[in-house]
Amino acid sequence: MSSWNFFKRQTYTFTEVVITSSFLVSFLLLFFGALGLFNKLTVILTVAVVIVFFLLSKKDISKPEYWWLFILVPVATLGFMFLRGFFSGDVYYHWLPFAKEIASTGAFPDFVNLNWFSVMPLQSLLFAGTFVLLGTFNDFVNLWVPLFFTASTLLVLLEWGKYKEIDKKYWIFLGMLFLTNAGLQTFGGWNLMQDPLVLFFATCFFYYYDRFGAERISRNLVFALLSLVLAALAKFNGVFLLIFLIPLFFKSKNKLFFFKSVIIFSIPLLYWFIRNYVIYGNPVFPIMNTFFGGPYAESYSQFFEYAHHLFTPYPTVLSRLKFIIFALIEEFPYIFLAVYGLVKKRAWMVLAVFAAFFLSKELFLFSSTSGVRYYYLFFGLFLIYALFGLQQIKSRLALGGLVALAFYQLFAVFPVDSTSLFISKFENLFSPLFTVAIFFHDYRLFWALGLGVIAAGIKDGEKVKIVLLYLYGLFVLKIKFVANKSWLNTWPAIASGLVYFAASLVKVFKLYMTKIAIVMIAIVLFVNSWLLGATYYINQGNLEFPVKHIWGNSIWVKSILDARVGEEDRKDFYILIFSNRGYFMWFTDYQVVTYSDFDFHELTGSYKKTMTAQETKELFIKSKIKYILINELDNDTDYTDFGIFADLVSDSGVFDLIEKSPEGYSVWKVF
Repeated sequence: MSSWNFFKRQTYTFTEVVITSSFLVSFLLLFFGALGLFNKLTVILTVAVVIVFFLLSKKDISKPEYWWLFILVPVATLGFMFLRGFFSGDVYYHWLPFAKEIASTGAFPDFVNLNWFSVMPLQSLLFAGTFVLLGTFNDFVNLWVPLFFTASTLLVLLEWGKYKEIDKKYWIFLGMLFLTNAGLQTFGGWNLMQDPLVLFFATCFFYYYDRFGAERISRNLVFALLSLVLAALAKFNGVFLLIFLIPLFFKSKNKLFFFKSVIIFSIPLLYWFIRNYVIYGNPVFPIMNTFFGGPYAESYSQFFEYAHHLFTPYPTVLSRLKFIIFALIEEFPYIFLAVYGLVKKRAWMVLAVFAAFFLSKELFLFSSTSGVRYYYLFFGLFLIYALFGLQQIKSRLALGGLVALAFYQLFAVFPVDSTSLFISKFENLFSPLFTVAIFFHDYRLFWALGLGVIAAGIKDGEKVKIVLLYLYGLFVLKIKFVANKSWLNTWPAIASGLVYFAASLVKVFKLYMTKIAIVMIAIVLFVNSWLLGATYYINQGNLEFPVKHIWGNSIWVKSILDARVGEEDRKDFYILIFSNRGYFMWFTDYQVVTYSDFDFHELTGSYKKTMTAQETKELFIKSKIKYILINELDNDTDYTDFGIFADLVSDSGVFDLIEKSPEGYSVWKVF
């Protein structure tokens, strides 16, 4: 069967429309970008090809009962963006600058201000295409990507849950646990990061892999392979899933069709790997540099000699594993249920791949800053099999233990006072309740064990399961930028878990448990996003996005530089900074390098932290580093290397001080 005939004969679901469209878009935009023809005409042509393809094919994408998800997800997630006040992660450092460069030049850059463009390209393609079509570089226009793919993921999960015959009373909790996941509300639903893309395509892959294993029909194989390639094109951790090609091969009845499909669908991915190898000497640069080497491997390895890259709080393998295990349980509290569900289903290959990913990631690619985020390709799988496992579980003792663990983790949220003078007024008003919260927090093990014993004694296990799901929904309170605002926005919600558990002991309450849970969780979400954000903005007196205070020191040094540089061409020199590179890359026209990072070592070539001040100055002059901005020191875990360099600059008398702030931040001139 030819690939065209296969697609022409099918009737598509909405999920399959999105998968196939995404593949066509990635294929064509990669092709045009490789030729240096990424422009409005080719982007319009790409969109037209997608439209024509589906006009000529059968389609069944009208699922009106699901379209409300594309309203629900933005409402539930944008409130957290409103509260946070800025995009997080590498948005300003990677994704927006990359997309702007592609849209501006019509081709793929090797570097953007010494920031390597070897990352998996799908998000950059979508962002750049949006910039080109709309003729703007406003970052908000790309919000459609996380919002659309997050909502689409929830739709896939509902479809998968129906296929797995998960009890309908759990379906509503599928959506609730999805939208209350702490990582989704930090890196996913509203944020211009890769995670919504890899989450969608990885979830699609596991769904079709599940179906192919049970049904062994080519349709499921095709969409599993497409999803697999797209997950890899979305983010490097998606590449790890390519190991599933082995079991897919052995499960395939038609080996020739399998090989043809893999070869055709892998073309975009193979092109990207070959391109990276030609440019960087490493198809997955900068990962596995010690194996591949390449012209930039040495520069990349240099910054691991600095304290803030050594992960000193986790110096041993045991400390790293302990850190990530606790972090996984915090963000995926239902992970034990998911493993149980996979075991019950005898999904040994999936468990083996997850274990292999866990060990390779934590032993060789450990990161304490965003470690859990790399596991979001398993998020949908965890949710489905957690509910499947919960549905299978019969042991009252096991349920009691899970309830105890959930309460223990919730009580571990420390009751903090707000730094806001406005909020603190209310804290003073309810100060007696603060003492109660501290009491539950300090004796959380005692309270959790007691509640677990009570739960284990309840004969109606279904009531305990609903209580457990409600408690898991409250884990959204563990988002740091929410939980640290005030104990008033967290502990009343935690207390609602106690009230809900107590009410479940009343027989008549069982009739309304699910409805009450959803209403209460909706209130918790609203209070900790839209309401809390509005409170801060109203009290502040103005609405700004992104909020400027997070870059206050960098904004100050920029103003000093602007006055000094004047009309001089910013492309003739570099400035050396300590942090906030994303701010300088996206919101200014300066060329910047960050002390100790790859860009700094690639620019200077031979810098060593043991060099004298005079040697350092001579190297900086040669490298065209004209200014040094000491705008932060807290990137340095041990306050050693950054601090020593700052002292070298300020105490040597070799560099000229331009200005210093009362907080101790300073601007220096090299030449």
